[in-house]
Amino acid sequence: MAAELTSIADELANAINDAQKFDKGNDTAGTRVRKAAQEAKSRLQGLRNMVT
Repeated sequence: MAAELTSIADELANAINDAQKFDKGNDTAGTRVRKAAQEAKSRLQGLRNMVT
């Protein structure tokens, strides 16, 4: 479970670069950030179900 949580955190950390690009006006980077956030949400929900 710890490995899964670490993996999710790493993916979100990687999305920070795209978020910075989006802040500078790159709309395509915003799509990548949104995709990463949705993926993290799904994976976190699965993790939450394992704990419950």
